Amino acid sequence: MPARATHTVWESRQLPERVRQSALDKGLILNGPQSWADLSALQRYTLFKLTRSGHENRNFRLALEEFGLRKPPC
Repeated sequence: MPARATHTVWESRQLPERVRQSALDKGLILNGPQSWADLSALQRYTLFKLTRSGHENRNFRLALEEFGLRKPPC
């Protein structure tokens, strides 16, 4: 099997624009102790998939909090 030549968006250590914009659109501030680069590939994949168009995104805020990218509200 040949090696993959390209990386997927969630494998990048930089926060994808789609995830950043989705947080902004929902009024969410990414103020947690973790950064995108700190997350596992699976966590980044999960957040990226939760921002796809046509998805309800109900769990996006909860996932941000669980993964440490956003502090839960007091």
